[in-house]
Amino acid sequence: MWSDFQIDFQAKVIEILNYPYPPSSVTQKSYLSPLEIDEIDPEKVMPEIRLKTGEILFFPAGLRSKLQKFARRHQIPLIKRVDVWSLILEPFLDRDFLEEQDLQTKETLKGLGLSPQEVDEIRAQVEDAMIAYNFESMLWERDHLGLPDLLDALMGRLSGSKYRLSPEEFQEFYSQAMEIAQQAKVF
Repeated sequence: MWSDFQIDFQAKVIEILNYPYPPSSVTQKSYLSPLEIDEIDPEKVMPEIRLKTGEILFFPAGLRSKLQKFARRHQIPLIKRVDVWSLILEPFLDRDFLEEQDLQTKETLKGLGLSPQEVDEIRAQVEDAMIAYNFESMLWERDHLGLPDLLDALMGRLSGSKYRLSPEEFQEFYSQAMEIAQQAKVF
């Protein structure tokens, strides 16, 4: 879980210990070189490092300024991308989600390469876990749910063991989720 996660910004690498998502390339103790990093999006609710392999790593918001300093020191591009997963997960927020808003969200996602049918299929696939995560757990998040929330839900965090995917299923979903997240455009 995030409470065990540790990060140390060293002069030439980022040392990562206990990254919370097992399929990640940095799950155990890892050293992340600037040469492995494609870009950093420090503006997300949970800042992101996009690796050249296509994997996206998430970091607590409290590390935002350290990520920015590391990026500047190593000339890693700082960018801002559309949060594809927050758009997909909008219906699971604790607020009204009107049909007009859904159409607008689906139009935005269509521009990112996800058809309205694909969006509906993804939402149906994760609906029970996200309802358990945000409502049954009494989290009641109103403003933002993103890919880290979904990954937590599919690991049974807040959603309960009933929604925990097997390691193989989680690894498969993790890969698919990264592919979807890669469709985000810079703005």
